[in-house]
Amino acid sequence: MHWCLPGKLQSGVKLSTSHRLPYKLNGLTCFCAVMAASTLLGFGLQILDLGWLADNIMAVLAALLVISIGLSFWLYSSSFSGKQKLLAEGGSTGYTVYDFFIGRELNPRPFGRLFDLKHFCELYPGMIGWALLDLAIMHRQWTQQGAVSLSMALVCLFQIWYVADSLWFEPAILTTMDITTEGFGFMLAFGDLVWVPFTYCLQPLYILHHPQDPTHPSVAGLQTLPTKRGTCLITSGWWGLVRHPNYLGDWMMACVFHPQKLLLQPSQSPIPIPSAPSP
Repeated sequence: MHWCLPGKLQSGVKLSTSHRLPYKLNGLTCFCAVMAASTLLGFGLQILDLGWLADNIMAVLAALLVISIGLSFWLYSSSFSGKQKLLAEGGSTGYTVYDFFIGRELNPRPFGRLFDLKHFCELYPGMIGWALLDLAIMHRQWTQQGAVSLSMALVCLFQIWYVADSLWFEPAILTTMDITTEGFGFMLAFGDLVWVPFTYCLQPLYILHHPQDPTHPSVAGLQTLPTKRGTCLITSGWWGLVRHPNYLGDWMMACVFHPQKLLLQPSQSPIPIPSAPSP
């Protein structure tokens, strides 16, 4: 889709060679196409079992780990071959393990001048993959329980919104250190393909396997404080330990003010503060 779908062409920042590399930006278009097709086929027509991803998430993670390791070895070896390549300042130290981890080549483009492999992995499989995993986890809850819980819907909505926001402002990534300074090695390959999608989807995955049931025996012993609107505020357990520091922070932020401005009336001007006498 990154190749085929239309996108905006934009130049990156000026490199040490004093030239700018072109980038094709169509992350939001790819994101909308993936999410629309997955939602239609999975939830609408029900001919795609999106929940398979949730059921086999460790196998998919292991496969992408192998891919990221293989990609890292290829990136490291290819940085020594072919024509003169632009290397990252911190990735060509001569220490093999460090250079392999950080990455030697700054902007590998093995598939054409508009296909920057580092930029692609940074956003497309990583961020869109994260949103797709959220959708798959929500789909599995829907097929298992017949409905999507409010907590699942909210956490997936906020995370998918975050992904959409990052792709809406895709040009901004061209100014980040990942693109301008760091080489493409194991650190970014693993981070893009494994760390981002499979770490950030842990919240909906937890909700899938541990539905929030206030009547469950495991929470029967929690102490609560009744509120005026008829709900219960937990006063024991983990929340009982952290609620006081949490509320203290709220109070501190609420009480922050400028004492001079507090004493002024709307029509008054600030009182000049005399300067200290010179010695």
